[in-house]
Amino acid sequence: MIGMRSDQTSPVIKAASRLMALLKVENEQLRQGKPEQIEILLADKTKLLSKMEQALTQFEEKGGDRTVLMPTMGDLIALVAENQALLEHMSVVQTEFLKLICAAPVEEITQAYSPSGHYVTPTTESAALTLHSEI
Repeated sequence: MIGMRSDQTSPVIKAASRLMALLKVENEQLRQGKPEQIEILLADKTKLLSKMEQALTQFEEKGGDRTVLMPTMGDLIALVAENQALLEHMSVVQTEFLKLICAAPVEEITQAYSPSGHYVTPTTESAALTLHSEI
């Protein structure tokens, strides 16, 4: 019976271990600010999640003991939580960066001296067609 438990948990633990290894790599890339590397890992991550789901489904169908998986699942959940926090942080940073790039430029208000020596704000209107209050 103990050997059978081991056979049942082996695919789940193997799938979880592979997923955790990928998450560690992804988390490190996120910490280093390399979002382009995250996209490369996405296909592998999707495949590993699918394998993990299949292994868990088979484990459940065979009546596997969930308590045997608790240590591994605890480690996986911790890595997933860290990954989620890092992805959310990267998303916020990139959104703020895009806001800076896409924001309307702030026109710098310059002041100049008028012919009478007072400060005035230059206008974009043609000076030949405007009346100045100093005249």
